[in-house]
Amino acid sequence: TDEPRPEDTEVPAEVLRPNPVNLILARYSSGTALRQDALAAAVASVDRHSIVLSAASHAQSVGAKMTAADGINRNPEEVPSTNGMSTPDVEILVVDPESENEDDFASLGDAVADARPDDIIELRYNGRREEEPFTLANRRVTVRAGNDVRSGSDFQPVLVFRPLEIDPIKYPRDMFNVSGGELTLDGVALELDVPRGVPADSWSLFKIGTGQRITLQGCSLTIGNASDQQTAHHPEVAFFRLVPPAGIDMAAADAPAENGMPPRALITLRNCVARGEAVFLRAEAPQPIELNWHNGLLATTERFLVADADERPPSPDGSIQVTLAHVTAAVRSGLCRFVHTEFTPRQLNAHFACSASIFLARNAPLIEQVGILDFEQSRGQIEWTGEDNFYRGFTCFRVLRPFDPILAPEELPLDTIQAIAWESPPEALGPVHSTVANDY
Repeated sequence: TDEPRPEDTEVPAEVLRPNPVNLILARYSSGTALRQDALAAAVASVDRHSIVLSAASHAQSVGAKMTAADGINRNPEEVPSTNGMSTPDVEILVVDPESENEDDFASLGDAVADARPDDIIELRYNGRREEEPFTLANRRVTVRAGNDVRSGSDFQPVLVFRPLEIDPIKYPRDMFNVSGGELTLDGVALELDVPRGVPADSWSLFKIGTGQRITLQGCSLTIGNASDQQTAHHPEVAFFRLVPPAGIDMAAADAPAENGMPPRALITLRNCVARGEAVFLRAEAPQPIELNWHNGLLATTERFLVADADERPPSPDGSIQVTLAHVTAAVRSGLCRFVHTEFTPRQLNAHFACSASIFLARNAPLIEQVGILDFEQSRGQIEWTGEDNFYRGFTCFRVLRPFDPILAPEELPLDTIQAIAWESPPEALGPVHSTVANDY
């Protein structure tokens, strides 16, 4: 359960103003505000797509604002170093569809195909560009918004994926397939527009496997998948899809790797916004993953996490670990759903550490476990620790629904967790994917 400090007051998530990629602008009371020094550090490395936060005490309606510069005078040819060591072999590949330089690339896909390990791809253009899905295999690549030296500000690229084919070979279901590699995105907006007329499901922005890493900073993610009822039109659409590699025995999926560490998938987000009619993280098998999100907004008709079980017990060392700090999560269907069946009763343990965050739903449990065969085992599979979190619209904290429909579900109430009161409750008037940050 949460452990709110008694001196804390209610913490509205108020947006000061939208920016070109609809990043969240949040205001907190003194109890949950970022310290000014921490805030400055958080935004120092984020460019034009930065999140701008105001730390305000309850004695001041508006505190001192800390904003990131509209343009950082960064040398576009400068390559960041690692641990203080220079990386002379790293190249910067430029994507500029209007460039006359024969060394530049017309699309991100072309640059990724040519990129070597540790290369940096800079998007030096503004506006929306349609891209084809691609696979990042056995390489570590960074994709970032470039800097316009003429204006002194960063470019504002938007990568758009619009599938028109039902053939998964011609148009894969996953826009970024990270297979045996590591992907970093910095200051980039992504859009996945799934047409209603495409009779296919299981679309996702990112596909990630065991041991792979994805890092997003200052990014905006949008998935358009709305029905007439403003729910998800295509089922099983996700921002991130976690899948086991072909041929992997899931009972041993968390066996130590060569360096002695388990091959845990890792997703890291800083100062990011995700919105749309899609599950944020869809785990199709109980394999270990760690997700850390510091500062941002999630707005979805679905859930933050949906995780499947397996027929065999997973390794005791494997787990799902989620850390959320200063995140506003508007999850209409609830935060998490763990799915068991008669033939797949085994689920990974899940550990949640959430602080200074706001959770919104529409008459749904925060955490739901369905298809339970063993109540005692399932009760111990989820651990929740929290501080200074606020909740609205949840029917209960956690519900366990048995596989046998005759048995009654088991509920844990929310009475020990602090609820949030809004001056004006945020209600989306249109599709979730079209909302902007100041709706929250």
